[in-house]
Amino acid sequence: MSFTLSNGNKNFKRSIIVDYKVEADMQRRRSPRVRFRNNEDTYSGSLSIPSSKTVCEALKLSVVTHLRDKLEPVV
Repeated sequence: MSFTLSNGNKNFKRSIIVDYKVEADMQRRRSPRVRFRNNEDTYSGSLSIPSSKTVCEALKLSVVTHLRDKLEPVV
């Protein structure tokens, strides 16, 4: 995700808050093959992004131990 916040004023220093939701292995809704650290297949959060700054948040996934479909990619 990328954005540029501007109103033409160079002294504009306003931050924004972005709420987001990420779904792991979204094409396999019944039995996801990966999980986030909270042991769920979805993760929700929010980021406060200052103007003219780059913010990155890394999310870690774990592969489910009893995995049957090993050939189809995780999307």
